[in-house]
Amino acid sequence: IITLESPLEYVYTNRRSFIRQREIPTHSPTFEQAVTDALRENPDVLVVGEMRTPEVLRLTLSAAETGHLVLATMHSASCAEALSRICMSFPAEIQGSIRAQLADVLVGVVCQRLDFVAAHHLRAPRCEVLLASTAAKGTLRAGQFSQIPNVILSGGEEGMWTFDRYQRWMEQKSDWARPAVTPSALAEETVNVVNLPKPSSSPPPARAAAVQGGAPEPQAEISIDEDVDLNELARQIEERMP
Repeated sequence: IITLESPLEYVYTNRRSFIRQREIPTHSPTFEQAVTDALRENPDVLVVGEMRTPEVLRLTLSAAETGHLVLATMHSASCAEALSRICMSFPAEIQGSIRAQLADVLVGVVCQRLDFVAAHHLRAPRCEVLLASTAAKGTLRAGQFSQIPNVILSGGEEGMWTFDRYQRWMEQKSDWARPAVTPSALAEETVNVVNLPKPSSSPPPARAAAVQGGAPEPQAEISIDEDVDLNELARQIEERMP
């Protein structure tokens, strides 16, 4: 698996695959050059961080056409707009062949919008999913991008999702869950966030003398609940710092 990204956002760990991440322009000057170099290594999977130019689009389509599994991203508001942007990036005289090429290699399109779920105080993706069914490929070859939403609407049994249907599914979900975090882990995370100094292994001279003399050492206690607010915990820690 070769990923081409600008910039690198997540570092993946090899488990059952051999992953190589490359950053543009750190490891390669352009996406065009990076795709060309990656194809020379015969990868099983190629991830293109973003398709911005017609040349990157052409190379990406060629990579998919030669038997590589290609995952690519681009900015769009819907699946139909994503397909339209790909085709419209090329001159009018070759758009027909580009649509045919895209229809031949297409597996699916997922458009994601990040929504805030107020009831659970978290953000979750709301998706539109288009799969490369016979109807979807025929509509794409004909250039009828305005009919793509109807294809998605009628393809629910095939695994396609409209934004509205996905929204209704999210509203029916009742098993939202956050990762379990212990109070000690929350406290440690908060200390790291506010960059507080770690306590030394030996007490300072003045405090050490007080301890040796038998005087009680002042202490500060902070209670931590399961639903502790990190900002409030950080404020309490800062107030008790000498």
